[in-house]
Amino acid sequence: MISLGMAKLRDLVRSVAFVLDESEATVNVRAMMLRKAKLLRSTGRGLHAASMGPSDATNLLLACTVGGQATACAAVVERVRRASLVKTSSVDLPPAAYFGLKLLPRNLGEALDALFANTLLPARSPLELNPRAILFSIERDRGGWSADIDFSNADERWRIGFTAWTRPTSGLDIVEIVLDHRRKPPETIEGGLRTIREEVPAVPLWLIGQSLKDRFRVDETGRFELCPPESAESKQT
Repeated sequence: MISLGMAKLRDLVRSVAFVLDESEATVNVRAMMLRKAKLLRSTGRGLHAASMGPSDATNLLLACTVGGQATACAAVVERVRRASLVKTSSVDLPPAAYFGLKLLPRNLGEALDALFANTLLPARSPLELNPRAILFSIERDRGGWSADIDFSNADERWRIGFTAWTRPTSGLDIVEIVLDHRRKPPETIEGGLRTIREEVPAVPLWLIGQSLKDRFRVDETGRFELCPPESAESKQT
């Protein structure tokens, strides 16, 4: 994993909580589950704690949006990271350069890692692309997960999709899943079986990317502010 700045886990937790309108305590619970599974860097403490990288941001974002119980989020994150690219017309797909890659990513984990490592940094972002307009959405239903990443510039818009399917299961099994995400999913009836659908729409990835550079802050009123790069040094004094 790449380290892009001085951001620590607490900074990443704060930014993910902000963009998802969740409490930091809720996000931190899932972060601890990821650390136990070695899906987040965890060396050192305090000022010597590990700096967060692109994969850490991807894993924490997914852990907080895939639904299900917090205790199972690490295993689900590993599965959803492997969500495969939905094949569609190349005309409808964004250029690979928008990910900072020569070829389009093969799965969702690669796509999000590349965005956090490249595109969401203004110095590395293609000139015609607005990093603030890159949005992530994910939906879960009885069949698995589907995720989309939306791009736009002044003239065009693109969407790239990924899917990860689970084995068919009974409606009863789905109902018994305990969901602790902030959105209570509606129950629907499909083919006589009760199912659950859950969606997290339009997450602005750019704000999470800023936390990797230690530039993300939330003021006392709960509003987002972008700090200059030198604030990372002042934090340690």
